[in-house]
Amino acid sequence: MGIMMRVIVVVVMCLTFTNYIYGMEWGYKNIKVYTLPGLGGHKPEEQEAQRKYAQMLFNNDDANFTIKPINTPEEHSDLGQTQTMNYISNAIAADQANDTKEKKKYDGTVILASSQAAAAVMKLISQKKLEVPNLKGIFFEGLFMSGNDAFYHSIHGERPEDYKPLQGLPYVRWWAPYLAQFLKLRNYAPQGDQPIHFLADVPNVPIAIIHGEEDQRVDFNDAMVFYSQLRKRGNNNLYLFSKEAGPNTIACKKDHINVLDEQDLPAVHAILRKLKILPSAGSNAQDDEKLLSALQPNLCQEDIEHYTNLYNQIHERHAMHVEVAQRVNMARDVAKIAAGAAAVYVAVKILTRNRPNIAEVAATLSMLNPELLMVIMEMAELM
Repeated sequence: MGIMMRVIVVVVMCLTFTNYIYGMEWGYKNIKVYTLPGLGGHKPEEQEAQRKYAQMLFNNDDANFTIKPINTPEEHSDLGQTQTMNYISNAIAADQANDTKEKKKYDGTVILASSQAAAAVMKLISQKKLEVPNLKGIFFEGLFMSGNDAFYHSIHGERPEDYKPLQGLPYVRWWAPYLAQFLKLRNYAPQGDQPIHFLADVPNVPIAIIHGEEDQRVDFNDAMVFYSQLRKRGNNNLYLFSKEAGPNTIACKKDHINVLDEQDLPAVHAILRKLKILPSAGSNAQDDEKLLSALQPNLCQEDIEHYTNLYNQIHERHAMHVEVAQRVNMARDVAKIAAGAAAVYVAVKILTRNRPNIAEVAATLSMLNPELLMVIMEMAELM
């Protein structure tokens, strides 16, 4: 074997060995990023802001990031409940089918979900209803544990001058979600499932939680409840962007979404290198370790107990919302029955011009609605 041939063999062997060691890192070059904005994401200005935000976070020469926005239409908005979940799941499935048709292949997938979409994605992955190939990680921003609590927090935070008349009213926590449902979110059900109900089933996937400490729409405590519960269950691939998380994370902002800026990019890139999406070559491993450690604050026993209490309180408040909804529905049904009974009674009396035969009216109504029969009989005794 000639010298040149020996050199070639050695080079090939070195390359093969290097590829074996770093192959995983080199493989994740072509990444699909699904960006899912929150409530209002159907607006052009919101879509443009989300696009620029995603480009800032994932624009890197060491990997090819393909950003695919999925904007939930206004008619499907329900704060992450059934309609939002179905729309996002179907849209991602359709996009994957199109990639297959066009023979596009990706080495991994990342999800950036905000607010309403974050709630929907959390519930979808908890129920294993989101089919995403080779999911590498999820960035949750402005995630809430309960839409009802988010309404209450907004009244005392977001644009307080707009909500000032509501702040002093009694029991506002309990009826505000119904007011929001009536005025804007017709698909939202205050008594419906909330993200808090699915927290125990969140899979052990890499998750970055992004939340401003002075978020005016969603209480920062929601992020801490999410973080503390997942850490308690042993999820070590969990990162928290908050004021205390480290020098490269967000300052004390009032923003709800798009809160990270260029100062946070070293931490974001450290996470992407940890997930082997970006290559580690050229980076300082110790610097990355410091950044990641700052994004994984340890909670003392007092903190764990505090956030566990908040977790239980969210559950208890939602149970109260369910009870309130049941009573409202019962009162509404009784009102409908009473109104129908009164209308039938008056109509019969006018047509006969006499006191109607209550037994005949009741017999007819009994075939239509037994509850209506009972109301009619009670009214007859009073008249």
